[in-house]
Amino acid sequence: ICEHPDVHRFDQIAEVDVGIVTGANKFFLVDDETVERFGLQAFAHPMFGRSEHCPGVIYDERQHKENARLGNPTNFIWFNRANGALSKEVREYIRLGEVEKLHTRYKCRIRKPWYAVPSVYATKIGMLKRSHDTPRLVYNRLEAYTTDTAYRINATACSAEKLIYCFLNALTALSAELEGRHYGGGVLELVPTEIEKLLVPVPGSVRPEIRKLDTLVRESNVATVLEQQNKTVLGGLGLSKSDQGELLGAWLRLKNRRQRLSEEEVASQSQS
Repeated sequence: ICEHPDVHRFDQIAEVDVGIVTGANKFFLVDDETVERFGLQAFAHPMFGRSEHCPGVIYDERQHKENARLGNPTNFIWFNRANGALSKEVREYIRLGEVEKLHTRYKCRIRKPWYAVPSVYATKIGMLKRSHDTPRLVYNRLEAYTTDTAYRINATACSAEKLIYCFLNALTALSAELEGRHYGGGVLELVPTEIEKLLVPVPGSVRPEIRKLDTLVRESNVATVLEQQNKTVLGGLGLSKSDQGELLGAWLRLKNRRQRLSEEEVASQSQS
């Protein structure tokens, strides 16, 4: 499979970079109430950075408004015009950060002023650093910002939609289990050098149906998603149903081991 001409290492078809490093996420990522309270509207920009912020594979205006309705910190505060006059309310917010000694943190104290975050840009594709079952790419239609809880990704050899669509399959999921590391609670984490090694099949015959995939991810468990995606993506490579099932089973075995599921939980998972 690795030698198939339509199977690529991630770094052959895309570039990955870390998200925005704020040095104090609780200060720079806030909800709408905080924006209103301190008059931060001119400095507030849409952002996402947690799995609950994007339950599917599309982050758009609709999802952003839903996150805001739930009271999530959907605003990235970027003082990109901090050299100008700041209102009393904005200065008060900055002072609150200094009361908490945020300006003494390493990432903050090496900046002048400490609240001016550098390297701020958005990409069409995002990827959360950590995942529960398997990593997925997010189509950032809103071009929202992401902090260092996520990666900024650019497709270089195909469209963003096709990369996002083809990324969800048992081969890539299995590759993530082999390349990544896990911590307490069974969370899977990938750093950029590990992401670059992931195997991603991109068959020329595949036509990405991003909206359909978004609905599938939101409404189904991950095993069902991968099984459905296998038919299109791995089937597009010419892999038999037997080979597709073997890859899915290998991924499931490593995932269950990572999450330390009991035999009873595994059996229940198989029945569902």
